[in-house]
Amino acid sequence: MPSAALWLTFALAAVSACSSSPAADAAPTFDAPPSTEMGSIDDNHFVAWEDGHESHIVIGFQGKHVWVALRMKNLNVNTVDVAIEGRYTDDDAVFCGYRFAPDMFVPEDGWQRFPNEVPCFIAVTSPEAGAHIALSATVTDGAGRTASAEKEIVLLAPEPTMP
Repeated sequence: MPSAALWLTFALAAVSACSSSPAADAAPTFDAPPSTEMGSIDDNHFVAWEDGHESHIVIGFQGKHVWVALRMKNLNVNTVDVAIEGRYTDDDAVFCGYRFAPDMFVPEDGWQRFPNEVPCFIAVTSPEAGAHIALSATVTDGAGRTASAEKEIVLLAPEPTMP
């Protein structure tokens, strides 16, 4: 029958094998500056927007909004905080602004993206088709690394809905 000392040795070995090492708990290191892009998701792939991108106003049960997709790289996605803002370019009136800490990402082409688009609700006034808006996103990780993006978007009339 094995001695108590032998059982203790096995138990300590098992515990140490299951615990993480300090190197595994260390924050990731990055070899390039942080970056983020805004766009949309088409056929489950991120499509980056250029200035002047045209986007339909969506009329949902919670109100009018535009959909925004984000992706980032060289940021610790386990600790990111995201701020999104929408404003009219003619008078800088803000119509959308919120912060959140996402908890799910999809790796794609060296980037980490949100699995779905997020809504930017048009809360102040109802814009007309053809209005220009600026959408911005700032992503900051727990180490203070920050990436920002801003795109000017041209709003299109809502798409017709099915009866």
